[in-house]
Amino acid sequence: YDENGKSEAIEFFEPTEIIFNNVSLINKNYDDIVNVFQKLDSHLDFEENIGFVCQKYDIGIFAPYRIVESVLVGKKGYYDF
Repeated sequence: YDENGKSEAIEFFEPTEIIFNNVSLINKNYDDIVNVFQKLDSHLDFEENIGFVCQKYDIGIFAPYRIVESVLVGKKGYYDF
């Protein structure tokens, strides 16, 4: 939450279905999802054995076991480091 009590990001888990670029993300093969995002953004930030962040769309993918377990969607600029 920000200083005004507004949500800055929401994390989604199964059974929620999150669709990005016509692709369902949750409970999908990690490598397949990486390929989807790399076609749209060549600058993904990877964290070994965890997942990746796409700053361009402020989306974080959590997949510690090579299957996407959750998707975090942040407000614009959420992942600016």
